[in-house]
Amino acid sequence: MPEEGGRAAGSLPLPPPERLLLKETDKAPEDLRFCESFEAAHSNHELSGRIASSLDISRPPLRMDSQVKYGVMARGDADIYLRLPHAQVYMRPMYLPMYK
Repeated sequence: MPEEGGRAAGSLPLPPPERLLLKETDKAPEDLRFCESFEAAHSNHELSGRIASSLDISRPPLRMDSQVKYGVMARGDADIYLRLPHAQVYMRPMYLPMYK
């Protein structure tokens, strides 16, 4: 228990997760919006554009980095999240301390 006037962090139990159901949309293709990484090095913008064009999506993509893309999707401000790395095999860099 923190001292009087102190602050403490706590946790609350979460309810069991609900099953996520994907739903069809009644939006017209031209009303759909996708989001992708802002950094062209992180996402293949050219391929994303070709996919959007083939689906008749005409709205410009929302390009942003960080976890905010997931919030935008959850809030309904984007309909599709395209994560298309350039490389055939995407490798996330890992930094490990060197021990002698």
